[in-house]
Amino acid sequence: MTSHSRFIFLVLVVSILVLSSCSGGTVVDQSPLPIEPHVGYKPPFLPIQFTVASSGISVSGDTSFVTPIGTFSIGASLPIVESSSRDILLVLRNRPLQTDTVYRISEGQGAHIVLDGHIEIRVTNTTVVIEVLEGQVVEISAPQDTPEEQATAAAATAIAKAPSIPGQPNLLNKVDINPSDDSAHIVQASFSPDGTLLAVLTSATYDGSSLYLWQMPNANLVRTIELGGWATQMRFSPDGQSITTVGDGGPANTWNIADGSLAWTLEDDLGALAFTPDGQWIVAGCRDCYVSTWMKVWRVADRSLDTILTWEADKYHVTSRITMSTDSRWLALLDSSNMPSTGENEIHIIDLSTRQIVKTWENTGGGGDIVMNPNGDWIAMYDQHNVSTISLLRVPDGAFIRSFDVESGLVRSELALSLDGAYLAAADDSATYLWRTADGQKVWKTRELSHDVWFAFSPNGLFATAHGTSIYIWDINQ
Repeated sequence: MTSHSRFIFLVLVVSILVLSSCSGGTVVDQSPLPIEPHVGYKPPFLPIQFTVASSGISVSGDTSFVTPIGTFSIGASLPIVESSSRDILLVLRNRPLQTDTVYRISEGQGAHIVLDGHIEIRVTNTTVVIEVLEGQVVEISAPQDTPEEQATAAAATAIAKAPSIPGQPNLLNKVDINPSDDSAHIVQASFSPDGTLLAVLTSATYDGSSLYLWQMPNANLVRTIELGGWATQMRFSPDGQSITTVGDGGPANTWNIADGSLAWTLEDDLGALAFTPDGQWIVAGCRDCYVSTWMKVWRVADRSLDTILTWEADKYHVTSRITMSTDSRWLALLDSSNMPSTGENEIHIIDLSTRQIVKTWENTGGGGDIVMNPNGDWIAMYDQHNVSTISLLRVPDGAFIRSFDVESGLVRSELALSLDGAYLAAADDSATYLWRTADGQKVWKTRELSHDVWFAFSPNGLFATAHGTSIYIWDINQ
């Protein structure tokens, strides 16, 4: 710089971020750092205290996203600061002061550096050297993610742990229900909590509904329960000892699996129904709702009514699906219009710990389906206004995560998630698909099944697909 040159003021903001599937908390390196005799040390200017002992340097005090290692005289050997393969070492080299200030940027964290003066930047493997030729360091801080960014990162982490299916699902068995009524067809399939039973619910014009129970994995029929009416949904109790069925605007009936007897009944105009995974509560919504829609919560122990939650509805509605997280806190309820063409669907996200609706996603189209992942971080959904795409939306704010597209242009089935949330199943007019939820990759497709397919995942690696009067049982962990 000459005497005729104008003074140049440069402010450089350097943001370094190493993405991690395990991020979520402050990471401070607590391991001792050995000091060689010729290395000079002084406390850095961040609010962290260093203690020098014969065993090395320990860090205490306020934590930070960026872990300061210390300030060393230029020429000190950097190997004294060992870094993991996923950490980054940030070296601020101040030529005028003849010092290196070294920071460890832990996996998944970042740094925000403001410099006043002339600088030079060099990157070697996991080490970044910022050399200050003139001027000084003005500020060093660790930028905090917004709550929205933190929630997105948490959702991405939750779905990023899914393994790949080792190979194509292997067909183990195919069974048929062989009903006496030719109009009978399957309306739902579900594995028991321990995976030893597969239950299939059918509906017929004249004979009403029936429950078929098969022993797994050999698919031996162990019991048929005639319900004496029509049912559209069923749920295993969390202890696996009974199944509760609900029909078109009728009561909920609970059946003992051991002998097929009727155990108890909830008298109400019920649509969708579910048990909380902890086994304490029964949650159900109304079937034919006008002016207001409601969801009720009963105690399982004595079937006493605990809560009634209501909200307005300007047309006839039905609660067609209830799905929840495995910790029994988050619940998603699909409030469907009885007139799908009007596009009056709503999805309500409910915090069961407070019995409050925390978010409502309106105008999601008519019909469709939803399913919540086990951690309650997101739901998968589709509607009849956009039936070629299944979307993953973050809970509770509804931010878009990713989408899954079918090939025929029409989703024609329920949605189902594996018990760990790793895989999503759906069908269109031409095929059945399995996607990996972590990245949206399609891992399996079969054209043997399409349109009105029902799915069930077991905890033992079995996958059931049901269509018409046939059930196919696959091994997906071969």
